[in-house]
Amino acid sequence: ADEIYAMLLAQASTPPIYQKKCRSCHQNAAELARTSLTRIGGKVAVRQSSQTLADFLSNHGRLNPEELPVMVGSLTRVYREVHGP
Repeated sequence: ADEIYAMLLAQASTPPIYQKKCRSCHQNAAELARTSLTRIGGKVAVRQSSQTLADFLSNHGRLNPEELPVMVGSLTRVYREVHGP
């Protein structure tokens, strides 16, 4: 129950950047984390390019500088929820 509560609290307190900027081209965030993300050297990375999530998103998705760390944090959290710590 604690893990579910933490997940719901994180979702409720995170700005809806994924829905606004990513959802039109990508599946939901959990499915994206399952199919397109991996862990390399302790960091979440994009499976196809092996770039860290932060490096990849700095040139993808039309994120502004304020949105980038929020999106990296959000997708990292979702990755951990899907794959474990």
